[in-house]
Amino acid sequence: MPAQNFAGKDGYTCYDMTTADYRGILFNFNNPYWTENRDIIPAVCYAIDRQAIVDSVLLGQGMAAHSPLQRNVYNDETVNHYDYDPAKAKEILESVGCTMGDSGYYERNGEEIGFVISVMSGEQDRIDIAQAAAQQLREVGIHCTVDIPAQMDWSGQMACLIGWGSPFDADDHTYKVFGTDKGANYSGYSNALVDEYLTRARAATTPSAKSITANSCTRSRTIRPTPLSATSTRTMSPNPPSTASMRTRCLGITASAFSGTFRTGRSASKRR
Repeated sequence: MPAQNFAGKDGYTCYDMTTADYRGILFNFNNPYWTENRDIIPAVCYAIDRQAIVDSVLLGQGMAAHSPLQRNVYNDETVNHYDYDPAKAKEILESVGCTMGDSGYYERNGEEIGFVISVMSGEQDRIDIAQAAAQQLREVGIHCTVDIPAQMDWSGQMACLIGWGSPFDADDHTYKVFGTDKGANYSGYSNALVDEYLTRARAATTPSAKSITANSCTRSRTIRPTPLSATSTRTMSPNPPSTASMRTRCLGITASAFSGTFRTGRSASKRR
């Protein structure tokens, strides 16, 4: 149950929180589909209405995201935000040789344009975000569906709904996620310039030097690895306190997005 349902009610206190957590679609560049169709990725980015996902899935508790470092001190506001523009998405698809088929989806070389977003089971917030994004993509003619496997096939999936966040050390969920062959790079993303700037940024000894390299890294991502969308909403069910000494119990947490989407959150505790 959303925490805001308890706002203003006797016996409850709501706590608003701001986080740097985000959700986004991560393409698996090891999948042959993206070798042939990498040029449609900008269209995917323009086809997603991040704010609509924040409003409908996260109940307004979040913000549209455009960078993994958006809520970090090293954020660069000049990067391309890929703001929602379905007409531009269709223009890009047609510019790379895609034509609308009888099914209502674009085709190229006799093959339908579309892909599957895999989401880990038990992550309802990610499932809802993926379903919303898939519907928006279908509306512009990209046949996108959602799969919820019992176990994620990281090497075989086409794309997945990831969640990361770097509120403090910008290096933490950036270097290991987007660096070539790094430990948390589940997408096979590789960009020599990005690797260079990530390495230089983590070796920099002053905030100004880190900022320059981090911003250069962001601007050098000519092929966007993630169309960042919205972060998730998590709800905790009311559970009885385990001991008599517990003074409060958490009845709900609503977390919002960074786009990814950054997220704010609200929790409700019962006063005892």
